[in-house]
Amino acid sequence: MIDDELLNSLSSQKLIDSGKVAFDNLLAVPSANLSGTVPREIGELVALQSLYLGVNALSVTIPLELGYISSLSNVELSGNMFTGPVPVSIWNLCENLVSLRLHGNSLSGHNSFSGDFSEFVARFSGLKELNLGDNKLSSTIPGSLSALHLEKLNISYYSFSGVLPNFGQPKFGVEAFEGNGPELCGLPLRPCNGNSGLSPGAIAGIVIGLMAGAVLLASLLIGYFSGKKRRTNDNETGEEDFEELEDEENGGGWWW
Repeated sequence: MIDDELLNSLSSQKLIDSGKVAFDNLLAVPSANLSGTVPREIGELVALQSLYLGVNALSVTIPLELGYISSLSNVELSGNMFTGPVPVSIWNLCENLVSLRLHGNSLSGHNSFSGDFSEFVARFSGLKELNLGDNKLSSTIPGSLSALHLEKLNISYYSFSGVLPNFGQPKFGVEAFEGNGPELCGLPLRPCNGNSGLSPGAIAGIVIGLMAGAVLLASLLIGYFSGKKRRTNDNETGEEDFEELEDEENGGGWWW
């Protein structure tokens, strides 16, 4: 059972078991047919930086105490049978967390985390990899996700809906979002009905450009008609002067 393995690691600086190694700052026991629950005592590993327990048969929920290990930078719990919501305490890792992998991509297990996609994920300023694929998170994907400097992202096979955040450039492919609800739209997926897919900044730029173009066109038209009117007035003045000159010349002829 995983409880015994982890409890042993709490009282020993180093545990070597069939190539599975645990140091003060690293606990790596992947693909070891571990079952049962992760004990709450894991929170006592205050120096732990990397936790690799992927591709096992761990179940029930992730202990709340995991979020008390503020030094954690890499968390790999994929390919297990965890259920229930992701513990709120995990967002306490926002200062140091670089990689969070909770996806269910193994035949030996299937994560079933449930609940809403928390806005707190935007607080993970140093996060480079977020893999939550093949779980049961729902609601919409917060726009704040685009503020992260992610290099790898997988939130496929959920029940997400709404408009995808604008990541600025084609950074992630369709595979990062596939398998969600048909209502999920936006690049790189299908365009949203009644939505151009443009960012608010791009839309504002287009509106400002159109307004500037309209002002320029109005100025040109005003200038054109003002010039035309001025030329018309000049022509009329010239014709009147010419007629007066003719009258003077004709009138002068009669006197002779």
